[in-house]
Amino acid sequence: MTVMKTEEDEAEKEQMALKKEQEYIRQLLGVKENGKNISDSTTLQEECHIPSPDKMEDDVENTKSKCTLTSKDSNNYCTKQIRLSNNEEKPNKCVSFVVDLNVNHNSVIHELIERYNLQNLPLDLQKLLGGLNQGIPSDYSVPIDKKPDWLDMKKFKIGQKFAQKYYFGLNYSEMLSLLVLFSFPGGLEPLIFTGNSATPFTAFRRYLSTALRVKSWFENDVWNVDNLGYKNIKLVRAMHLNVSNRLNSKPHKELQSQLTLWGSSNEAAVWCPMKEQIRKDFQSCCPFQAFRPTDDQTPRKIYVNQLDMSITQFGFVGLMVMFPGKFGAGSATEEELEGFIHLWRGLGYLLGIEDKYNFCNGTLEEVRQRGRSLIDHWAKPSFQHITEDWEHMSRCMIEGISYYVPGLSFEVSLLYLCWVLDIPAPQVYASLTWWQTFMFTLTKVTMTFTIRLPGMVQFHNWLIRRALARASNFTPEQLKKLESRTYNYEKNGKYNTRL
Repeated sequence: MTVMKTEEDEAEKEQMALKKEQEYIRQLLGVKENGKNISDSTTLQEECHIPSPDKMEDDVENTKSKCTLTSKDSNNYCTKQIRLSNNEEKPNKCVSFVVDLNVNHNSVIHELIERYNLQNLPLDLQKLLGGLNQGIPSDYSVPIDKKPDWLDMKKFKIGQKFAQKYYFGLNYSEMLSLLVLFSFPGGLEPLIFTGNSATPFTAFRRYLSTALRVKSWFENDVWNVDNLGYKNIKLVRAMHLNVSNRLNSKPHKELQSQLTLWGSSNEAAVWCPMKEQIRKDFQSCCPFQAFRPTDDQTPRKIYVNQLDMSITQFGFVGLMVMFPGKFGAGSATEEELEGFIHLWRGLGYLLGIEDKYNFCNGTLEEVRQRGRSLIDHWAKPSFQHITEDWEHMSRCMIEGISYYVPGLSFEVSLLYLCWVLDIPAPQVYASLTWWQTFMFTLTKVTMTFTIRLPGMVQFHNWLIRRALARASNFTPEQLKKLESRTYNYEKNGKYNTRL
Protein backbone atom coordinates (compact mmCIF):
# COMPACT_ATOMS: atom_id res chain seq x y z
CA MET A 1 0.00 0.00 0.00
CA THR A 2 2.85 2.34 0.91
CA VAL A 3 4.60 1.57 -2.38
CA MET A 4 1.45 2.35 -4.35
CA LYS A 5 1.01 5.59 -2.45
CA THR A 6 4.62 6.58 -3.16
CA GLU A 7 4.21 5.81 -6.85
CA GLU A 8 1.01 7.85 -6.98
CA ASP A 9 2.73 10.76 -5.25
CA GLU A 10 5.65 10.60 -7.68
CA ALA A 11 3.28 10.45 -10.66
CA GLU A 12 1.35 13.44 -9.34
CA LYS A 13 4.56 15.40 -8.80
CA GLU A 14 5.70 14.55 -12.32
CA GLN A 15 2.40 15.69 -13.82
CA MET A 16 2.61 18.94 -11.88
CA ALA A 17 6.18 19.40 -13.06
CA LEU A 18 5.23 18.80 -16.66
CA LYS A 19 2.68 21.61 -16.54
CA LYS A 20 4.91 24.23 -15.02
CA GLU A 21 7.51 25.13 -17.62
CA GLN A 22 4.77 26.29 -19.99
CA GLU A 23 4.89 29.88 -18.78
CA TYR A 24 8.66 29.99 -19.13
CA ILE A 25 8.46 28.65 -22.69
CA ARG A 26 5.90 31.28 -23.59
CA GLN A 27 8.15 33.94 -22.13
CA LEU A 28 11.14 32.70 -24.14
CA LEU A 29 9.13 32.74 -27.35
CA GLY A 30 7.58 36.13 -26.68
CA VAL A 31 4.10 34.64 -26.43
CA LYS A 32 1.51 36.55 -24.42
CA GLU A 33 -1.51 35.44 -22.45
CA ASN A 34 -4.69 37.50 -22.75
CA GLY A 35 -2.71 40.28 -24.37
CA LYS A 36 -0.40 40.70 -21.39
CA ASN A 37 3.25 39.84 -20.98
CA ILE A 38 4.06 36.92 -18.73
CA SER A 39 4.87 38.37 -15.32
CA ASP A 40 8.50 38.58 -14.33
CA SER A 41 7.50 37.33 -10.90
CA THR A 42 6.52 33.88 -12.12
CA THR A 43 8.03 31.22 -9.93
CA LEU A 44 10.73 28.98 -11.25
CA GLN A 45 8.29 26.14 -10.86
CA GLU A 46 6.41 27.85 -13.68
CA GLU A 47 9.58 28.66 -15.58
CA CYS A 48 11.86 25.68 -15.56
CA HIS A 49 10.01 22.39 -15.44
CA ILE A 50 9.67 20.23 -18.51
CA PRO A 51 6.80 21.40 -20.74
CA SER A 52 3.38 19.85 -20.53
CA PRO A 53 2.88 17.31 -23.33
CA ASP A 54 -0.72 18.34 -23.94
CA LYS A 55 0.27 21.99 -24.37
CA MET A 56 3.58 21.68 -26.17
CA GLU A 57 1.96 21.64 -29.60
CA ASP A 58 0.39 25.04 -28.86
CA ASP A 59 3.83 26.51 -28.13
CA VAL A 60 5.29 25.15 -31.35
CA GLU A 61 2.33 26.49 -33.33
CA ASN A 62 2.80 29.90 -31.70
CA THR A 63 6.42 29.90 -32.79
CA LYS A 64 5.49 28.81 -36.30
CA SER A 65 3.07 31.72 -36.56
CA LYS A 66 5.93 34.06 -35.74
CA CYS A 67 8.24 32.63 -38.39
CA THR A 68 6.46 31.91 -41.66
CA LEU A 69 8.83 30.88 -44.43
CA THR A 70 8.33 30.86 -48.16
CA SER A 71 10.96 29.71 -50.63
CA LYS A 72 11.34 29.61 -54.37
CA ASP A 73 14.09 28.41 -56.65
CA SER A 74 15.69 31.21 -58.63
CA ASN A 75 19.29 30.99 -59.74
CA ASN A 76 20.02 28.67 -56.82
CA TYR A 77 18.88 31.27 -54.31
CA CYS A 78 16.33 30.87 -51.59
CA THR A 79 14.19 33.86 -50.70
CA LYS A 80 12.99 33.73 -47.14
CA GLN A 81 10.13 35.93 -46.10
CA ILE A 82 10.03 36.44 -42.37
CA ARG A 83 6.93 37.60 -40.56
CA LEU A 84 7.94 39.58 -37.49
CA SER A 85 4.97 39.29 -35.17
CA ASN A 86 6.94 40.46 -32.16
CA ASN A 87 6.54 44.04 -33.39
CA GLU A 88 3.52 45.46 -31.54
CA GLU A 89 3.05 48.53 -33.72
CA LYS A 90 3.51 46.67 -37.03
CA PRO A 91 2.43 43.08 -36.41
CA ASN A 92 2.11 42.28 -40.09
CA LYS A 93 5.41 43.77 -41.22
CA CYS A 94 7.39 41.38 -43.39
CA VAL A 95 11.10 41.53 -44.21
CA SER A 96 12.62 39.60 -47.09
CA PHE A 97 16.25 38.68 -47.45
CA VAL A 98 18.16 36.50 -49.85
CA VAL A 99 20.61 33.83 -48.73
CA ASP A 100 22.63 31.60 -51.01
CA LEU A 101 21.59 28.23 -49.60
CA ASN A 102 22.12 26.01 -52.62
CA VAL A 103 25.56 27.11 -53.74
CA ASN A 104 28.01 24.30 -54.45
CA HIS A 105 29.27 22.94 -51.13
CA ASN A 106 32.83 22.34 -52.35
CA SER A 107 33.16 25.81 -53.88
CA VAL A 108 32.24 27.44 -50.57
CA ILE A 109 34.87 25.40 -48.74
CA HIS A 110 37.51 26.15 -51.38
CA GLU A 111 36.80 29.89 -51.24
CA LEU A 112 37.08 29.98 -47.45
CA ILE A 113 40.30 27.95 -47.45
CA GLU A 114 41.89 30.27 -50.00
CA ARG A 115 40.71 33.49 -48.38
CA TYR A 116 41.89 32.60 -44.87
CA ASN A 117 44.94 30.47 -45.78
CA LEU A 118 43.47 27.36 -44.19
CA GLN A 119 45.32 24.81 -46.32
CA ASN A 120 46.68 23.14 -43.16
CA LEU A 121 43.24 22.77 -41.63
CA PRO A 122 42.37 19.07 -41.01
CA LEU A 123 40.05 17.62 -43.62
CA ASP A 124 37.24 17.03 -41.11
CA LEU A 125 37.13 20.71 -40.23
CA GLN A 126 37.39 21.74 -43.88
CA LYS A 127 34.22 19.78 -44.56
CA LEU A 128 32.41 21.55 -41.73
CA LEU A 129 33.24 24.98 -43.20
CA GLY A 130 30.51 24.60 -45.78
CA GLY A 131 28.03 24.86 -42.93
CA LEU A 132 28.73 28.60 -42.69
CA ASN A 133 26.56 29.00 -45.76
CA GLN A 134 23.78 26.67 -44.65
CA GLY A 135 21.00 27.73 -42.30
CA ILE A 136 18.94 25.52 -40.05
CA PRO A 137 15.92 23.85 -41.65
CA SER A 138 12.39 24.73 -40.74
CA ASP A 139 10.21 22.25 -38.88
CA TYR A 140 8.43 21.55 -42.11
CA SER A 141 11.32 20.65 -44.41
CA VAL A 142 13.16 17.97 -42.40
CA PRO A 143 11.68 14.51 -41.71
CA ILE A 144 11.87 14.89 -37.94
CA ASP A 145 9.33 12.09 -37.50
CA LYS A 146 11.43 9.63 -39.52
CA LYS A 147 14.36 7.71 -38.10
CA PRO A 148 17.51 7.91 -40.25
CA ASP A 149 18.74 4.69 -41.85
CA TRP A 150 21.96 4.75 -39.85
CA LEU A 151 20.24 4.87 -36.45
CA ASP A 152 21.08 1.96 -34.14
CA MET A 153 18.57 2.04 -31.29
CA LYS A 154 20.63 -0.35 -29.17
CA LYS A 155 23.63 1.99 -29.30
CA PHE A 156 21.36 4.99 -28.82
CA LYS A 157 19.96 3.55 -25.58
CA ILE A 158 23.47 2.64 -24.39
CA GLY A 159 24.31 6.31 -24.89
CA GLN A 160 21.31 7.39 -22.83
CA LYS A 161 22.33 5.03 -20.01
CA PHE A 162 25.88 6.43 -20.15
CA ALA A 163 24.58 9.99 -19.84
CA GLN A 164 22.51 9.05 -16.81
CA LYS A 165 25.30 6.99 -15.24
CA TYR A 166 27.87 9.80 -15.45
CA TYR A 167 25.44 12.68 -15.18
CA PHE A 168 27.45 14.68 -12.62
CA GLY A 169 30.68 14.83 -14.62
CA LEU A 170 28.79 15.26 -17.88
CA ASN A 171 27.13 18.41 -16.55
CA TYR A 172 30.49 19.84 -15.58
CA SER A 173 32.01 19.06 -18.98
CA GLU A 174 29.08 20.76 -20.71
CA MET A 175 29.49 23.87 -18.57
CA LEU A 176 33.22 24.13 -19.31
CA SER A 177 32.50 23.57 -23.00
CA LEU A 178 30.51 26.79 -23.01
CA LEU A 179 33.75 28.67 -22.32
CA VAL A 180 35.02 27.18 -25.58
CA LEU A 181 31.84 27.87 -27.54
CA PHE A 182 31.68 31.47 -26.32
CA SER A 183 35.10 32.13 -27.88
CA PHE A 184 33.47 31.77 -31.33
CA PRO A 185 31.34 34.70 -32.57
CA GLY A 186 28.63 32.27 -33.63
CA GLY A 187 28.41 30.96 -30.09
CA LEU A 188 28.09 34.30 -28.33
CA GLU A 189 26.23 36.67 -30.65
CA PRO A 190 22.81 34.97 -30.54
CA LEU A 191 22.99 34.85 -26.72
CA ILE A 192 23.72 38.56 -26.48
CA PHE A 193 21.03 39.33 -29.04
CA THR A 194 18.29 37.48 -27.15
CA GLY A 195 19.37 38.99 -23.82
CA ASN A 196 18.33 35.90 -21.87
CA SER A 197 21.67 35.24 -20.16
CA ALA A 198 23.52 38.56 -19.85
CA THR A 199 23.13 38.78 -16.06
CA PRO A 200 23.72 36.11 -13.41
CA PHE A 201 20.00 35.82 -12.69
CA THR A 202 18.86 35.53 -16.30
CA ALA A 203 21.71 33.08 -16.93
CA PHE A 204 20.52 31.04 -13.95
CA ARG A 205 17.05 30.74 -15.46
CA ARG A 206 18.32 30.00 -18.96
CA TYR A 207 20.83 27.30 -18.09
CA LEU A 208 18.59 25.63 -15.53
CA SER A 209 15.89 25.36 -18.18
CA THR A 210 18.40 24.01 -20.70
CA ALA A 211 19.72 21.44 -18.22
CA LEU A 212 16.23 20.16 -17.50
CA ARG A 213 15.37 19.94 -21.17
CA VAL A 214 18.56 18.06 -22.11
CA LYS A 215 18.00 15.77 -19.13
CA SER A 216 14.64 14.81 -20.65
CA TRP A 217 16.45 13.68 -23.82
CA PHE A 218 18.56 11.30 -21.76
CA GLU A 219 15.57 9.84 -19.93
CA ASN A 220 12.84 9.63 -22.59
CA ASP A 221 12.16 8.11 -25.99
CA VAL A 222 12.86 11.11 -28.22
CA TRP A 223 11.70 9.18 -31.30
CA ASN A 224 8.15 8.78 -30.01
CA VAL A 225 6.04 11.74 -31.16
CA ASP A 226 3.85 11.45 -28.06
CA ASN A 227 6.81 11.47 -25.69
CA LEU A 228 8.12 14.36 -23.64
CA GLY A 229 11.66 14.11 -25.01
CA TYR A 230 10.41 14.41 -28.59
CA LYS A 231 8.25 17.41 -27.72
CA ASN A 232 11.26 19.11 -26.14
CA ILE A 233 13.25 18.47 -29.31
CA LYS A 234 10.50 20.02 -31.40
CA LEU A 235 10.29 23.03 -29.11
CA VAL A 236 14.05 23.65 -29.22
CA ARG A 237 13.96 23.48 -33.02
CA ALA A 238 11.20 26.09 -33.05
CA MET A 239 13.14 28.34 -30.68
CA HIS A 240 16.32 28.05 -32.78
CA LEU A 241 14.36 28.87 -35.91
CA ASN A 242 12.76 31.87 -34.25
CA VAL A 243 16.13 33.32 -33.14
CA SER A 244 17.70 32.59 -36.53
CA ASN A 245 14.93 34.37 -38.40
CA ARG A 246 15.02 37.37 -36.08
CA LEU A 247 18.80 37.71 -36.53
CA ASN A 248 18.85 37.17 -40.27
CA SER A 249 15.98 39.55 -41.00
CA LYS A 250 17.54 42.60 -39.33
CA PRO A 251 19.50 45.21 -41.33
CA HIS A 252 23.23 44.66 -40.91
CA LYS A 253 24.07 48.01 -39.30
CA GLU A 254 21.17 47.83 -36.88
CA LEU A 255 22.08 44.28 -35.93
CA GLN A 256 25.75 44.89 -35.13
CA SER A 257 24.99 47.08 -32.13
CA GLN A 258 22.80 44.33 -30.70
CA LEU A 259 25.49 41.63 -30.87
CA THR A 260 27.85 43.09 -28.28
CA LEU A 261 27.68 44.43 -24.75
CA TRP A 262 31.09 46.11 -24.73
CA GLY A 263 30.91 49.44 -26.53
CA SER A 264 27.18 49.20 -27.19
CA SER A 265 24.67 51.91 -26.41
CA ASN A 266 22.95 49.98 -23.64
CA GLU A 267 23.52 50.87 -20.01
CA ALA A 268 24.55 47.44 -18.74
CA ALA A 269 27.85 47.09 -16.91
CA VAL A 270 30.32 44.59 -18.34
CA TRP A 271 32.05 42.16 -15.97
CA CYS A 272 35.60 41.69 -17.25
CA PRO A 273 38.27 42.16 -14.55
CA MET A 274 40.69 39.52 -15.88
CA LYS A 275 40.61 39.90 -19.63
CA GLU A 276 44.22 41.01 -19.98
CA GLN A 277 45.61 38.32 -17.65
CA ILE A 278 43.66 35.63 -19.48
CA ARG A 279 44.86 36.89 -22.85
CA LYS A 280 48.47 36.73 -21.66
CA ASP A 281 48.01 33.09 -20.67
CA PHE A 282 46.38 32.25 -23.99
CA GLN A 283 48.88 34.05 -26.24
CA SER A 284 51.31 31.13 -26.29
CA CYS A 285 48.80 28.28 -26.27
CA CYS A 286 48.57 27.74 -30.03
CA PRO A 287 50.71 28.37 -33.13
CA PHE A 288 47.73 28.49 -35.50
CA GLN A 289 46.02 31.64 -36.68
CA ALA A 290 42.44 32.05 -35.55
CA PHE A 291 39.76 31.53 -38.18
CA ARG A 292 37.32 34.37 -37.66
CA PRO A 293 35.34 35.00 -40.87
CA THR A 294 34.05 38.42 -39.92
CA ASP A 295 36.10 40.85 -42.02
CA ASP A 296 34.55 43.40 -44.34
CA GLN A 297 35.11 41.23 -47.41
CA THR A 298 33.07 38.37 -46.00
CA PRO A 299 29.49 38.21 -47.34
CA ARG A 300 26.84 38.63 -44.68
CA LYS A 301 26.84 35.48 -42.59
CA ILE A 302 23.86 33.30 -41.85
CA TYR A 303 23.24 33.41 -38.12
CA VAL A 304 22.61 30.08 -36.38
CA ASN A 305 24.06 28.15 -39.30
CA GLN A 306 25.00 24.50 -39.67
CA LEU A 307 28.60 25.12 -38.57
CA ASP A 308 27.37 26.86 -35.42
CA MET A 309 25.11 23.90 -34.69
CA SER A 310 27.91 21.40 -35.26
CA ILE A 311 30.28 23.26 -32.93
CA THR A 312 27.52 23.47 -30.33
CA GLN A 313 27.08 19.71 -30.67
CA PHE A 314 30.77 19.36 -29.79
CA GLY A 315 29.98 21.21 -26.58
CA PHE A 316 27.74 18.38 -25.44
CA VAL A 317 30.10 15.51 -26.26
CA GLY A 318 33.64 16.70 -26.99
CA LEU A 319 35.29 17.09 -23.60
CA MET A 320 33.61 14.00 -22.18
CA VAL A 321 34.67 11.61 -24.97
CA MET A 322 38.15 13.14 -25.27
CA PHE A 323 38.87 13.26 -21.52
CA PRO A 324 36.43 10.93 -19.73
CA GLY A 325 38.87 10.38 -16.87
CA LYS A 326 38.89 14.11 -16.07
CA PHE A 327 35.10 14.30 -15.86
CA GLY A 328 34.29 11.41 -13.58
CA ALA A 329 33.92 8.78 -16.30
CA GLY A 330 37.30 7.08 -16.04
CA SER A 331 35.55 3.72 -15.66
CA ALA A 332 33.50 4.12 -18.83
CA THR A 333 33.93 1.46 -21.51
CA GLU A 334 34.56 2.09 -25.20
CA GLU A 335 31.10 0.64 -25.88
CA GLU A 336 29.51 3.20 -23.56
CA LEU A 337 31.39 6.09 -25.16
CA GLU A 338 30.50 4.83 -28.65
CA GLY A 339 26.88 4.76 -27.54
CA PHE A 340 27.15 8.30 -26.21
CA ILE A 341 28.36 9.75 -29.51
CA HIS A 342 25.65 7.77 -31.31
CA LEU A 343 23.10 9.28 -28.93
CA TRP A 344 24.23 12.77 -29.88
CA ARG A 345 24.44 11.89 -33.54
CA GLY A 346 20.74 11.06 -33.30
CA LEU A 347 19.92 14.14 -31.23
CA GLY A 348 21.85 16.30 -33.68
CA TYR A 349 19.77 14.87 -36.51
CA LEU A 350 16.55 15.63 -34.65
CA LEU A 351 17.72 19.18 -33.92
CA GLY A 352 18.21 19.85 -37.63
CA ILE A 353 21.92 19.21 -38.23
CA GLU A 354 22.52 17.80 -41.70
CA ASP A 355 24.40 14.50 -41.73
CA LYS A 356 27.47 15.96 -43.45
CA TYR A 357 27.83 18.53 -40.64
CA ASN A 358 26.97 16.19 -37.77
CA PHE A 359 29.93 16.34 -35.39
CA CYS A 360 29.25 12.82 -34.13
CA ASN A 361 29.57 11.05 -37.49
CA GLY A 362 32.02 8.16 -37.51
CA THR A 363 33.70 6.02 -34.89
CA LEU A 364 34.65 7.04 -31.38
CA GLU A 365 38.26 7.62 -32.40
CA GLU A 366 37.19 9.69 -35.42
CA VAL A 367 35.03 11.91 -33.22
CA ARG A 368 37.86 12.25 -30.71
CA GLN A 369 40.26 13.27 -33.47
CA ARG A 370 37.71 15.75 -34.81
CA GLY A 371 37.45 17.18 -31.32
CA ARG A 372 41.23 17.48 -30.99
CA SER A 373 41.35 19.26 -34.33
CA LEU A 374 38.64 21.69 -33.28
CA ILE A 375 40.44 22.46 -30.02
CA ASP A 376 43.87 22.90 -31.65
CA HIS A 377 42.86 24.73 -34.83
CA TRP A 378 39.81 26.74 -33.76
CA ALA A 379 39.34 26.91 -29.99
CA LYS A 380 42.89 27.64 -28.81
CA PRO A 381 43.46 30.28 -31.52
CA SER A 382 40.11 31.88 -30.66
CA PHE A 383 41.12 32.03 -27.00
CA GLN A 384 43.86 34.44 -28.06
CA HIS A 385 41.14 36.88 -29.11
CA ILE A 386 38.77 36.69 -26.17
CA THR A 387 36.71 39.83 -25.68
CA GLU A 388 35.09 41.67 -22.82
CA ASP A 389 31.83 40.07 -23.93
CA TRP A 390 33.38 36.60 -23.59
CA GLU A 391 34.46 37.15 -19.99
CA HIS A 392 31.20 38.84 -19.02
CA MET A 393 28.95 36.14 -20.48
CA SER A 394 31.17 33.38 -19.08
CA ARG A 395 31.11 34.88 -15.60
CA CYS A 396 27.35 35.37 -15.71
CA MET A 397 26.85 31.79 -16.88
CA ILE A 398 28.96 30.24 -14.11
CA GLU A 399 27.65 32.59 -11.43
CA GLY A 400 24.08 31.79 -12.50
CA ILE A 401 24.68 28.04 -12.32
CA SER A 402 26.28 28.51 -8.89
CA TYR A 403 22.86 29.62 -7.63
CA TYR A 404 21.94 25.94 -7.55
CA VAL A 405 25.40 24.27 -7.66
CA PRO A 406 27.29 25.96 -4.80
CA GLY A 407 31.06 26.22 -4.97
CA LEU A 408 31.44 27.09 -8.64
CA SER A 409 33.53 30.09 -9.67
CA PHE A 410 34.72 31.49 -12.97
CA GLU A 411 38.40 31.36 -12.01
CA VAL A 412 38.36 27.71 -10.89
CA SER A 413 36.28 26.63 -13.88
CA LEU A 414 38.58 28.39 -16.36
CA LEU A 415 41.68 26.95 -14.69
CA TYR A 416 40.19 23.45 -14.77
CA LEU A 417 39.48 23.83 -18.49
CA CYS A 418 43.06 24.98 -19.06
CA TRP A 419 44.32 21.95 -17.13
CA VAL A 420 42.15 19.62 -19.23
CA LEU A 421 43.32 21.20 -22.50
CA ASP A 422 46.96 21.43 -21.38
CA ILE A 423 47.07 25.22 -21.60
CA PRO A 424 49.54 26.83 -19.16
CA ALA A 425 47.68 29.49 -17.17
CA PRO A 426 50.04 31.09 -14.62
CA GLN A 427 48.16 34.40 -14.63
CA VAL A 428 44.84 32.73 -13.88
CA TYR A 429 46.41 30.52 -11.22
CA ALA A 430 48.02 33.51 -9.53
CA SER A 431 44.63 35.22 -9.31
CA LEU A 432 43.09 32.44 -7.20
CA THR A 433 42.24 33.01 -3.57
CA TRP A 434 43.22 30.29 -1.08
CA TRP A 435 39.65 29.02 -1.17
CA GLN A 436 39.62 28.86 -4.98
CA THR A 437 42.96 27.04 -4.92
CA PHE A 438 41.44 24.50 -2.54
CA MET A 439 38.33 24.12 -4.75
CA PHE A 440 40.47 23.61 -7.85
CA THR A 441 42.41 20.83 -6.13
CA LEU A 442 39.22 19.31 -4.73
CA THR A 443 37.61 19.30 -8.19
CA LYS A 444 40.61 17.51 -9.70
CA VAL A 445 40.66 14.89 -6.94
CA THR A 446 36.89 14.38 -7.12
CA MET A 447 36.71 13.99 -10.90
CA THR A 448 39.79 11.80 -11.31
CA PHE A 449 39.79 9.68 -8.15
CA THR A 450 37.06 10.06 -5.53
CA ILE A 451 34.18 9.55 -7.94
CA ARG A 452 35.60 6.15 -8.95
CA LEU A 453 35.19 4.79 -5.42
CA PRO A 454 32.19 2.50 -4.80
CA GLY A 455 28.93 4.41 -4.61
CA MET A 456 30.45 7.82 -5.32
CA VAL A 457 29.14 8.14 -8.89
CA GLN A 458 25.62 7.51 -7.64
CA PHE A 459 26.09 9.95 -4.75
CA HIS A 460 27.33 12.79 -6.97
CA ASN A 461 24.56 12.13 -9.50
CA TRP A 462 22.06 12.38 -6.64
CA LEU A 463 23.60 15.69 -5.60
CA ILE A 464 23.23 17.30 -9.02
CA ARG A 465 19.72 15.94 -9.58
CA ARG A 466 18.68 17.18 -6.15
CA ALA A 467 20.15 20.59 -6.93
CA LEU A 468 18.16 20.80 -10.17
CA ALA A 469 14.96 19.73 -8.43
CA ARG A 470 15.38 22.25 -5.62
CA ALA A 471 16.19 25.10 -8.00
CA SER A 472 13.18 24.40 -10.18
CA ASN A 473 11.00 24.67 -7.07
CA PHE A 474 12.39 27.92 -5.69
CA THR A 475 9.66 30.07 -4.17
CA PRO A 476 8.90 33.58 -5.43
CA GLU A 477 10.66 34.94 -2.35
CA GLN A 478 13.80 32.91 -3.10
CA LEU A 479 13.77 34.05 -6.71
CA LYS A 480 13.32 37.67 -5.72
CA LYS A 481 16.28 37.38 -3.36
CA LEU A 482 18.45 35.91 -6.13
CA GLU A 483 17.37 38.56 -8.62
CA SER A 484 18.18 41.35 -6.16
CA ARG A 485 21.79 40.23 -5.69
CA THR A 486 24.26 42.96 -6.60
CA TYR A 487 27.87 42.68 -7.73
CA ASN A 488 30.75 45.12 -7.55
CA TYR A 489 31.01 45.26 -11.34
CA GLU A 490 27.56 46.88 -11.48
CA LYS A 491 28.41 49.70 -9.10
CA ASN A 492 31.15 51.67 -10.79
CA GLY A 493 30.15 52.61 -14.28
CA LYS A 494 29.28 50.95 -17.52
CA TYR A 495 32.54 49.23 -18.48
CA ASN A 496 33.72 47.86 -15.19
CA THR A 497 36.88 45.85 -14.75
CA ARG A 498 36.40 45.21 -11.06
CA LEU A 499 35.14 42.03 -9.44
